[in-house]
Amino acid sequence: MSGVAAALCSGFAGLVAALSAGSAVGDGLATGGPAQGQITFNADGTITYFTTSSGAKSGPTNWYNPTVASIGANYRVRFVVTAGTATSNGASTVSAFPASISKDVASGSGAANCTFTVEIYDSTGTTLLVSSPGWTVGYVHTV
Repeated sequence: MSGVAAALCSGFAGLVAALSAGSAVGDGLATGGPAQGQITFNADGTITYFTTSSGAKSGPTNWYNPTVASIGANYRVRFVVTAGTATSNGASTVSAFPASISKDVASGSGAANCTFTVEIYDSTGTTLLVSSPGWTVGYVHTV
């Protein structure tokens, strides 16, 4: 039985087992302001996306459904970078919720992305319950 199937059979039914990938790509301001894309997995089971200057963002709104205050205490999360680099990777190891990952630039011009896999574990951080590849954070910055 796969880790996800075992989790669903053992009482982790609120986990979104088929978690689709999301992305947040910040759009830099022409005035030279910072550009950032950030994704945060919150302790209540929600996912929030932040982008500067109305940058593109899309993806699922929950990693646990229905949301429950402090459900993150029963799980751990890890972001595994598969391409590029993250500016801030709050969960490069198995960590407690909330956790976020971001890619940003303060000035200059250009574009950069970081692709990663989200892994959700049981409360001990040893049993992988959900693995969701293909997530992206990044920025597009023009001055």
